[in-house]
Amino acid sequence: MIRASELAWFHRQAERLLRDGHVSALYAVARNHDTLHRHVILSRRDVPLWPHECDSDDDHACETSIVGGDELGGFSGIPELVTGYAPFALARRGAEGVEVTPLERPYAWAREDLIAPEIPPPVDWLADPDARSLYDMVCANVDSDEPRHVLADYLLERDDGHGIVIAFALARALDEDAYQRHEQLLRENGPRWLGPLLRVIPVGGAHFRRGFLWRAEICAPDAAMCVQVRGTPALGTVEQLRIIQPSPGFALDPSLASLREVAMLDRSGAYDLADNPAGWRIERLGLEVTQSSILRLVDAVLPRLQLLEITGDLSRLERLQDAAWWPGLRALTIVDDEPHLYFERAQRIAATGPIVSVNAKRRGWQISFTPGGEVRASMRDFDAHASRHHLRQLVGRHFPMRAVTLDPSPYFAPRPGDLG
Repeated sequence: MIRASELAWFHRQAERLLRDGHVSALYAVARNHDTLHRHVILSRRDVPLWPHECDSDDDHACETSIVGGDELGGFSGIPELVTGYAPFALARRGAEGVEVTPLERPYAWAREDLIAPEIPPPVDWLADPDARSLYDMVCANVDSDEPRHVLADYLLERDDGHGIVIAFALARALDEDAYQRHEQLLRENGPRWLGPLLRVIPVGGAHFRRGFLWRAEICAPDAAMCVQVRGTPALGTVEQLRIIQPSPGFALDPSLASLREVAMLDRSGAYDLADNPAGWRIERLGLEVTQSSILRLVDAVLPRLQLLEITGDLSRLERLQDAAWWPGLRALTIVDDEPHLYFERAQRIAATGPIVSVNAKRRGWQISFTPGGEVRASMRDFDAHASRHHLRQLVGRHFPMRAVTLDPSPYFAPRPGDLG
């Protein structure tokens, strides 16, 4: 988690440094996520390249430079600095002054990050068969607000606070008093609604929308937790699920009927998917596979699947083309430490099917192959090895660099000559 004091420190630095008209944006970085060693990096790009490169000893000729923070000791030059570093915030000039954006970085959550050590009593209305039936209608029609309005009215008639939460969440506009009332009721009712999920959802990992849990980040390091959270009613409206590994204590089950996006499932995830004959609404899926589990993924009922990200043992990768869901797939992403080993296979698959991308797991770059034979590269993440030099090393041995197209991403806005 990024602490408020860290952002405040960076905001002060940004307001001072962005007065320089030659500077477009800057990053706050910390060595190995340790904020005791903080630095600020300036860039002349609106979407700065990370890590930053400079081929000149003249600071004014560089796109980036290092300022502020601790002394760099024996470091000389930007490529050496950023090895082992990661940015935690980005600042740019906005219409109303300096805009600071925290940059999310995944890491394994400690148990003390969980929302609550004790589980509050469940909400009363779950024991009401009529209310539970109305909630089932909400889960079965997750795109519609109508079942939520009906449930809200039913709960309001019984003076249940969750009814007010739903009604406020569905309102087109709220004045300040109503907004504060909604936030208060959500704080009071939210933990009771989550129930056992409080043991596996870290602080800030529960996101409500339209009155119910919409997105959840889950960390279940204890296998015994699987029994505790399985079938929790609050899972019924979750559309986006992020599993923070290792989480052997969490398994997909049919109660996640509204799920549309999920990543990253562990090696057992393919079995959970295949064991539900009713199928899933999942459109975006990320998981690790083994030689046997990839065959179970082929059997899974995933009629809406469009984007698949896969890692692990991919010796049977081509078997995915036998799946009933394969024709509807728009993009397949392979994640591996040795991406070049998959370039030829990715090209063959892409020639007759979806766009196939190979994500260089530890280098930040993603190489994509299209059915039309194009080779495209984009920066997937902030990484100490995601430099243009590393991209040339990664791709240049297999394709002429003039044949590679750089695509913009939230992490990199390419310029002409970046691969020259």
